[in-house]
Amino acid sequence: MFLYKFIVISLLTVAFASSIGCPNQTVKTAYVEGVVSLDGVPVEKATVSFSLLDSASNISAYGETDASGVYRLTAHPGGSHGKGAIEGEYVVSIIKQNAIPQPDKIVRASSSEEEDYIPVLIVDVVPKKYHRTSTSGLTATIVKGKNRIDFSLTSQ
Repeated sequence: MFLYKFIVISLLTVAFASSIGCPNQTVKTAYVEGVVSLDGVPVEKATVSFSLLDSASNISAYGETDASGVYRLTAHPGGSHGKGAIEGEYVVSIIKQNAIPQPDKIVRASSSEEEDYIPVLIVDVVPKKYHRTSTSGLTATIVKGKNRIDFSLTSQ
């Protein structure tokens, strides 16, 4: 019985470790930062997404701009910003939207089990054409070492 339990526990441990990956496996990345501006003004809290053109890889990189419009990429889901991106050719999308509360359009609950809510209006700060890699026209090449890639967007 002991041997049976040992084998089952061992198999479950191996299956679990395989499903989450090996913590020692790392993706070699290059440091990437830059500034996002719209009509010459830095854009704060924009999401910058790099999608690798090599379809064999599922790794993309992302970052969020700070108050100065500076972003730093990470290619590690759940990792800290600044880890970089793997070398290669990318298409890029940039999104920044604001949610504006509409208190004059409050929606009253239809029953005592529901709550009233205030709808919000979503306003694109960065034009929609930049939201998708297929329409943004933004590309980037990541090379070994430090990379500085700025994006000067226009509202027109």
